[in-house]
Amino acid sequence: MLERFFNESKDHGMVNEFVADSFPLPACKLVRQRSTKLYTDKSYLGYCAVRQEFFLGFKLHMICDVFGHPKQMLFLPASTSDIAGLRAIDLQLPKNSALYADKAYNDYCYEDRLIQEQQIHLMPIRKKNSTRKGGGYLAKIRQRKRKI
Repeated sequence: MLERFFNESKDHGMVNEFVADSFPLPACKLVRQRSTKLYTDKSYLGYCAVRQEFFLGFKLHMICDVFGHPKQMLFLPASTSDIAGLRAIDLQLPKNSALYADKAYNDYCYEDRLIQEQQIHLMPIRKKNSTRKGGGYLAKIRQRKRKI
């Protein structure tokens, strides 16, 4: 019954919470840099913090709804930062929607511009030294929604 409700709500456009994140798509490891001829430009050099290694390839920047269904995505060179990838995506989200993200998406000017122009509320997890505090109950909501 609950699954049917979620399917119906997605069909009617009632979903207004989304998650933004990026992940690496390595073409090869840095050890093979001299033998590869495809990705010679430095813009394809990226760092995977989870594996603690450098790689050559791309980064996939993706926006999903809170149910885990992808809505928008963009392939960019691996050296592109997360916030630059989000700026490059043409956001086509409904008005008054919430976009949850991790600490790499902290940009106060871009947050203000999204609210003014498209009525999209970018809610990244805040760093400890942030000037805009997002603690308390709102921080718990951000943490749970982002971990979809």
